[in-house]
Amino acid sequence: MKNSKLIVSLQHLTSSELRRFGEFVQSPFFNKHQETTQLFDILYEEKDRWESLTKEGVFSRIYSGKYRELKINTLMFNLTELLKKFLVQLESNDRGTFVRHLLNGTLKRNMWKLHNSISAKEFSELEETEIKDLSYFNRLYNVHFFTDQSVVLRRKRFSTEYLAGEGEALDVKFVLQKLKISCDMLNRMVVLNCEFDLGMLNEVLSYVESRWDYFKNNEIINIYYKILLTFLEPDNYEHYFNLVDYFEQNRSKFNKEDLWLLFRFAIGKGISFLNTDEDNFIEVVFRLYKAALEEGILIKNNEITHLDYKNIIVLACGLNKFDMAESIIEKYRPYLPVAFRKNTYNFSRAVLYHKQEKYEEALLLLSKMKFTHTFFYQINAKILQIKIFYDLEEYDLLLSFLESFRLMLMRNKKISADRIKSTQNLVFFTKKFVHLLNSRMVIGKKKFKEELEKLRDEYVTTDKPVISNKWLLKCMDQTLEEHFPQREVEG
Repeated sequence: MKNSKLIVSLQHLTSSELRRFGEFVQSPFFNKHQETTQLFDILYEEKDRWESLTKEGVFSRIYSGKYRELKINTLMFNLTELLKKFLVQLESNDRGTFVRHLLNGTLKRNMWKLHNSISAKEFSELEETEIKDLSYFNRLYNVHFFTDQSVVLRRKRFSTEYLAGEGEALDVKFVLQKLKISCDMLNRMVVLNCEFDLGMLNEVLSYVESRWDYFKNNEIINIYYKILLTFLEPDNYEHYFNLVDYFEQNRSKFNKEDLWLLFRFAIGKGISFLNTDEDNFIEVVFRLYKAALEEGILIKNNEITHLDYKNIIVLACGLNKFDMAESIIEKYRPYLPVAFRKNTYNFSRAVLYHKQEKYEEALLLLSKMKFTHTFFYQINAKILQIKIFYDLEEYDLLLSFLESFRLMLMRNKKISADRIKSTQNLVFFTKKFVHLLNSRMVIGKKKFKEELEKLRDEYVTTDKPVISNKWLLKCMDQTLEEHFPQREVEG
């Protein structure tokens, strides 16, 4: 019984929703079948012991006589059907759906006074609405549609006002939906490496651009349009900077659902830019994360993803905002998923300690990390250890560590092949660089300079993917600058 559609579905109701479902089942308006009510009462009474319930046991508490599978299955079917109706009622309680049904019901029954009162109140509420999202334009369309129909049915003097408003609202909500779903498609094409037919997107964009004086004042369409530009013209970085500026200035004009989607699209694009041009994008991506934190959209179902937590701390540390990183580490730690909490916390604090040059503290935290199922952090932790050993100038220890890391990567089958390859390339070039550092006193200054410049050129021109590639290039350039200050570094 525990794996039945009914029990599995009921497990997803909150305590409040389960209680309200009981009231729904017990209402004669929705259910007149006493045995179905008894089934719910038993399930509610045993809600903490559903895993141990059996059909036979429940049957014996409702019926006398021999167990009959068909009877209990029928009761479970009835209760499942009531659950479906309850969910529909829950989702119909939003203002837009409620008013649409009211307007439709009064229109069908010629309740003109009530209809006029409802439509007048709806127009008034919409006029005062600040967040003009898809729900707003659906409501605007519906009230214009039903009001126009009431005029037609009563054969009142012909008016263009409501039909024109209906048409305008329909255009806007279609444009908004098309831009929104196109952003989602383009984002998934990048993330999942797949293809979508974007349909009439080009025609819609031409329409929006031809009427930009009108659409630019619609904040939700404006920002989805700006996101589309970052996908369609990725080489024009100004599109992204304009997007983040607009997001910061107008975020109070968006509902929570749109805020979350907009952030996901924008941050995904920002991270891809950050991976290729850290200097130009670290500040703007951090601003975006900071705005998302302030709006509370990083917390869903009382959790923050371990990646968001890590990313914002890494960005804050990269900008030397250590106090802010410290605050975020502690404030949001309880919101991390339990499965990732220890590793994410230890790694993030180790990143902060590394940037503060508290190397021993960072290494201690990294040594506490467990990699039973969070292999993502195994790679990141090892790379951070490489950086720490390099900063400590523990070159012999680093070479030994790099070799053990190389062997681990060869054996690991649980990390993606692309991730393994880019990490192996980092290990390869770092080993060559550290071997060269260890030999500089032996080979002499001139030879050291030649070999280091040769290695740098090889590294810059390689077509192989290298994780943390900017870090190693920076190390090479700093070494050249330290030992040969007159040299002009290119690239």
